Amino acid sequence: MEVYPGAVPKSTLRILGKQGYYPQFSEEYTQKQLARTQSSFGQFANAMNQAVIGEIIGGRMEGVGYMLDLQQYGNLISGEE
Repeated sequence: MEVYPGAVPKSTLRILGKQGYYPQFSEEYTQKQLARTQSSFGQFANAMNQAVIGEIIGGRMEGVGYMLDLQQYGNLISGEE
C-alpha cells in the first residue's frame, strides 16, 4: 500500500508521522488513526480544553441569553408569569 502525503492538513500528516496518510481509506479511518496516535497527555489536555472552553463560552452565552430575555421580564412585571 502506497503512503500518499497528498493535500491534507499538515497537522494531520505531522500527527500520523511514519504511518502516513492513506486516501483510499475513509475520513473515519483517518480520525481513528489520529485518535490512536494521540498521547495520554494529549487526550487529557484536549478533554480539559473542551470542558473548560465549552463551559466558559457556553455558560456565558446561556447567561447572556437569560439576561436578554426581555419578554420574560415583561411577563414577570405584569404578573403573567
